[in-house]
Amino acid sequence: MSRPLSTLPIGSIYGDFEVIAHEPPYLSPKGVQSARIRCRCVHCGKESIRAVSQVRHQKRRCACQTNALLKGKEKPHLAKDLTGQRFGKLTVLYRQPAGFFHGYSGVVWHCLCDCGNECDCQSSNLINGSTTSCGCVKVESVKNNIKVAQDKRAQDVLVDDTDLSMIRQTKPTRASTTGARGVYHDGKGGYVAYITFQKKRRYLGHYDDLEEAKKARVAAEQKLYDPILEANGWDVPDREDR
Repeated sequence: MSRPLSTLPIGSIYGDFEVIAHEPPYLSPKGVQSARIRCRCVHCGKESIRAVSQVRHQKRRCACQTNALLKGKEKPHLAKDLTGQRFGKLTVLYRQPAGFFHGYSGVVWHCLCDCGNECDCQSSNLINGSTTSCGCVKVESVKNNIKVAQDKRAQDVLVDDTDLSMIRQTKPTRASTTGARGVYHDGKGGYVAYITFQKKRRYLGHYDDLEEAKKARVAAEQKLYDPILEANGWDVPDREDR
């Protein structure tokens, strides 16, 4: 049983072309079928029949735009006038000169976003809905996603100003020069041990021997960290084996 040919939905836009109808498939001399569609250029309005594979992956530029670029002349009659129209948060102000974007022969419009920023957008991106703002919507969305993630994490691991996931850690940080958490060189051949709990840094003492400083740190972790981990149902790590 042969697999059905894939096609593109009517009304969708790929580059300069809008899909307006499905055409009978093309049958090659070797008996291979390829799906075809009828397209209309969003700039000049000319219709043509094209292979689905070309429109989807390769040839998305209409000849009218290529010719305009080669001749170096602006052809305002080829593009629909979008001045004054709204696309999402953008209001089109005016059309930019031909060749405004280096290497792009299509029409470019200068737009005003509701946030107050101005930007230049390709005509096809405005029409097919892929560009609806100056970028502020994406920035705001990213900020909201970060806030949601932070709020969720705070609900899961923050208890009494203590990050439970952090106090379970036993491995030294990358910045550690002693190979132990909460122990650093004093610059005079000795070691200082400390621990941070509930946003307060506590001094644990000065030691001549690194192992003694490590033991002081471990003892403080067992006294301060382990009870709160057990009270909230978290596994207590083996702090001695490190």
